[in-house]
Amino acid sequence: MEKFGIENVKALVVWSVELAQQIYEKIDNDKKLDFFEALSIIPKALELSKIIKNAPLLKEEWQDMSDTEREEINKAVAEKFDLKQDEIEQQVEESIDLVIKNVKYITDTVSRFKK
Repeated sequence: MEKFGIENVKALVVWSVELAQQIYEKIDNDKKLDFFEALSIIPKALELSKIIKNAPLLKEEWQDMSDTEREEINKAVAEKFDLKQDEIEQQVEESIDLVIKNVKYITDTVSRFKK
């Protein structure tokens, strides 16, 4: 039985797919991201701060996730985005892995400055 929910993980995954989709839409035509296109992505990127505040729970939720919960996240992504099942699973895994690594990096860096 799972001790933790998946709210934080789900929020992270949906956010990362939304950000990736925004970036893709900006570079889709010319395969470039100009200055003004990059600026338009900043509000979505800044939403990460809301997710990061729950960083300790992200890792616990991820490690505690059951197959049913994983499927629930996949379903949430599938409903919101037009991706094939294998693409959804890959996107979910990559999103969480990326954020967990970045949170660890940020946490380690901040702790070095606090010494």
